[in-house]
Amino acid sequence: MYILKDKHLDIHFKVPKLLPGVREFTALLTKEKIPYGIASNATKQFLKNSVHYLELNFPIVFGVQDYIKPKPAPEAYITLASALGFHQNDFKDIWVFEDSLTGTRAAKLAGMVPIGITTQFSEEELKEAGSVLVFPTLLEAYEYLLED
Repeated sequence: MYILKDKHLDIHFKVPKLLPGVREFTALLTKEKIPYGIASNATKQFLKNSVHYLELNFPIVFGVQDYIKPKPAPEAYITLASALGFHQNDFKDIWVFEDSLTGTRAAKLAGMVPIGITTQFSEEELKEAGSVLVFPTLLEAYEYLLED
């Protein structure tokens, strides 16, 4: 099923809108040599196409077919953290930016710090799911980090 979905998405791919703050964050993380990547419930081909056409710098990308149990199970984030070289005792310090309730729950279950982005759900919904902080976009989260 994933193979058929990937093929369909590849043929009919439309470049998604890039949210404010993505480039700023990836530039900062690269400069500071902080490992980062994507763990998504989207298909891997969609993610690869998005990264390519938006000219993003994500060194590691995991899609839904890379997990046995996708979000809201914590496997996606544990898999990504391990691939980035983090160990379980690091998880409490890993910030996970999420705009979905299932992803927020997955980050919390992984023992990581969910940071909500209100592109799909309200601040209240994201906090109820486990977000520690909530921002309208990654740009405000980026600015918040620079202030601290």
